Amino acid sequence: MIKFFLFVFLATLCNLSFTQNHVKWDAYLSENKREIILTGSIEKGWHLYSASTPENAGPVPVEILLKKNKKYKQIGKAKEISAFKFIYDANFGSNVAIIENEYVASIRLKVKNNCTVSGEVYYMICDDSMCLPPISVPFTLKIN
Repeated sequence: MIKFFLFVFLATLCNLSFTQNHVKWDAYLSENKREIILTGSIEKGWHLYSASTPENAGPVPVEILLKKNKKYKQIGKAKEISAFKFIYDANFGSNVAIIENEYVASIRLKVKNNCTVSGEVYYMICDDSMCLPPISVPFTLKIN
């Protein structure tokens, strides 16, 4: 019986370590209401992968996807504002572009008034010893 409870405890503990969110995301509209600004506060010791990471390097870079809607149109791709640095990542055996501390990106929009813009941030986060599986975090903004 003790082995069973120990197993349940350890399984729960392992599950919690994989479900922890190491990035706190926030989305807001610029003053001119023509851009969505997306910020992610990254927990110390963790990093995201920039879109500047070479395609065949291995990790999943941050991707911002807007849901299609007739009331708004995305103009161009999301633009990463955050500084990144290239490092050799032993987890993938290649050079990658990482972002630490804070991720910031903007998305230009052509918007009709009174609509809701919704989308998601798809990303993978790693520390020096492991990576968590890629996840998708939804966001929604009302525009008046």
